[in-house]
Amino acid sequence: MKIGKKTFRLDHGSDKNRLLEFNDFGSGDQTWYVVGPFARRPAEMELFNNGTSVLDIVEAAWEDLKEIVSSFLEVVGEVLLSVIGGNADYCGSDKVTWTWEQLVNIAAGGGEDFQVRCFVEDEGDYRIRSRLTTAHTPNGGLRASVRLTELICDEESDVDSDESSRSTWSPSSSTCPGTAA
Repeated sequence: MKIGKKTFRLDHGSDKNRLLEFNDFGSGDQTWYVVGPFARRPAEMELFNNGTSVLDIVEAAWEDLKEIVSSFLEVVGEVLLSVIGGNADYCGSDKVTWTWEQLVNIAAGGGEDFQVRCFVEDEGDYRIRSRLTTAHTPNGGLRASVRLTELICDEESDVDSDESSRSTWSPSSSTCPGTAA
């Protein structure tokens, strides 16, 4: 479709199987199309049809096949990962917030340590220790940085361990919880 000197592609949103989509403008066809958005309705439009070549059809089929295979392999990978218990456990969420005045004071004081606890029944109990530092920027703002200092596992997921366990990770340690030293 041409509107003014610009060319737009009509979009009918049913692009599920491009091999079966042909003769969209056939007699009695009730397919709807979308073009836009525009700031205001165009005064005139020119509709034209660029014919599809065999190469276009093969290319579209190849793209559809790649998408199908990719989706299938992703599902297989997720299933295999869940079978071996490799999916991450949701262990809750929490947040810490600071006011602008608090951030200014932290900049003056050199930083602040804080801790967040994430706990969900049967999924584990974790504490995340971090350090917040802030610094003034030339334009009068503040730049904040959070550095993870320690991840403490007070209790693992019931599925992931046979007994209650406790482990700690810190940037200076050479191993992560649950791995051999």
